[in-house]
Amino acid sequence: VGFPTAGSIAADGDVVSGVLPGGRVARLAHEGSFDELASSWQLLADWIEAHGLRPGADLWEVYVTEPSPDMNPADLRTQLNWPVSA
Repeated sequence: VGFPTAGSIAADGDVVSGVLPGGRVARLAHEGSFDELASSWQLLADWIEAHGLRPGADLWEVYVTEPSPDMNPADLRTQLNWPVSA
């Protein structure tokens, strides 16, 4: 889990700070269940390769809709982000 902050965060138990890389990012909007995320990540990897780009090591997800126990999984929206370089 990540949260943007305005300044430095001191480590406290399992809470540690991190930094997302700057630069060019390939992004895909996944619609639907978390169970289907692997196929969307593969789709994004295939797109990166097809466009002659090199994938970076750090990738992340942004949960656009907040999951809840009573929601329809088809309503979930997740943004997949993968740094790339030429």
